[in-house]
Amino acid sequence: MKLNVRKSIAAVGTAMALAVTPVAVPSMAPTAFAASDDQYTTRKGAVESGLTQIKIAYAAKMAEIESTSTSVSGNDDADLKVSQARTKASEADGLIKLAEGYLESVEGKGNDDGNYGTLGSAQTALNDAKTALTRVDTYLTEARAAKKKAEDSKFECPGATNFDKKKDKVTEGSTTAGLKSFFTSSGNRVVYKNGKKECVSNREYYTDMLTKLVAVLGTVLTLITTATKISDVVMKAAPGAPA
Repeated sequence: MKLNVRKSIAAVGTAMALAVTPVAVPSMAPTAFAASDDQYTTRKGAVESGLTQIKIAYAAKMAEIESTSTSVSGNDDADLKVSQARTKASEADGLIKLAEGYLESVEGKGNDDGNYGTLGSAQTALNDAKTALTRVDTYLTEARAAKKKAEDSKFECPGATNFDKKKDKVTEGSTTAGLKSFFTSSGNRVVYKNGKKECVSNREYYTDMLTKLVAVLGTVLTLITTATKISDVVMKAAPGAPA
């Protein structure tokens, strides 16, 4: 009986010892990526090319900001959007300079420890700069839309025969109504000139159309007359032609 008790105690002791014995656990620390020289060269070239392209895009976007600012000036909503575009452009500029700094820090060092990762940080900065410039595009589009909306709200063209009130937009309208108003000097028409809506009388609209049509017909008749004269000259010069 005593022997069995001793064996039981020994078994329990062994189990407890095993329970508290430390077990080796594989390390979870990140392992540094060892890039090849070709991978390093490829990434460095991508950063250099990316910087060149983003600088060109940034300069173009700044010019667009200035031109848009001038064209929408005076409209509060549009001015706000331009201001937001400037803020995003400034953010892009900072990211471009950050990428430049990363690139400069690895110049002349080659594929040493950490330089491949530094170039990766430069690529991240460039991608963020592209995203910022995309937002600049969005804000400028919204600025122009705000300006146009304000102009459209003030635009009036009484009795426009080509304005569909049900759809609230300019359509081809009723040709019959337009032609009737041509003879009665009444009625207007919405036209677009250089991308902007203008209100002109139907008489002016159709007179302009007729003037252009007459000019085209005149050109055609001139060409026909010229061709006929050339044909006559050729026929007379042909062998055996009557004198």
